[in-house]
Amino acid sequence: MYTEKKKLSNKRKLTIVAVAAVSVLVFSVVALYVLRLDDTPEFYFPPPCDGPFAPIDPSEDIWADPDYLALGDRLTVYAEKPPFDSYPIAGPDDLSLGADVAFLYRVLDSVRSGDAELYNSYFSDFYLRVAGEKQDFTPQKLYDVRICYVKTVNDEKAGYLSLYLIEYKIMDNNGTYRNDIASDESRGVYFYVRATSSGYEVYSIVYPKATTS
Repeated sequence: MYTEKKKLSNKRKLTIVAVAAVSVLVFSVVALYVLRLDDTPEFYFPPPCDGPFAPIDPSEDIWADPDYLALGDRLTVYAEKPPFDSYPIAGPDDLSLGADVAFLYRVLDSVRSGDAELYNSYFSDFYLRVAGEKQDFTPQKLYDVRICYVKTVNDEKAGYLSLYLIEYKIMDNNGTYRNDIASDESRGVYFYVRATSSGYEVYSIVYPKATTS
């Protein structure tokens, strides 16, 4: 009898451990801590796509490209929850939709200008420590850009974080900034934004894993 109870007890322990392990795994996938706070972070970076990519021209002035200027959807818009009504953002100093939205506009502006140093300055020390700095990239022809507020989360260690889904396409994508999408493709990225004593920072970003059909 004692032996049977001991076996059952061991089974219960194994079940509890298994359930706990699954719970931790699910949490790490759906929450922020797909980016772990220890020294062995497990980031997901999308694999490169097949392309093809446009030629790399570091000296290209994207604002002199008539085809890019002819695009009718180069504006950055803001959307909040269904039905996702869109509100155009006038520029980096437009605070009508919130200082955090203006901050994200500036982050995207650094992508347009190909300024890797400025881009990296917008990210938290945590993110740069575990993911590394973005390497040099050329100015990117972003269009069809949408900043969508998702929710605010209260993280135990990071504090309050505003979660945004940012979507855009890149005309003539040369792969220097993102090589997981081809030209004119879109794949949203989740940005966790945190208020700081000096303004805002991107605490972390999460690339959603591609779904297979």
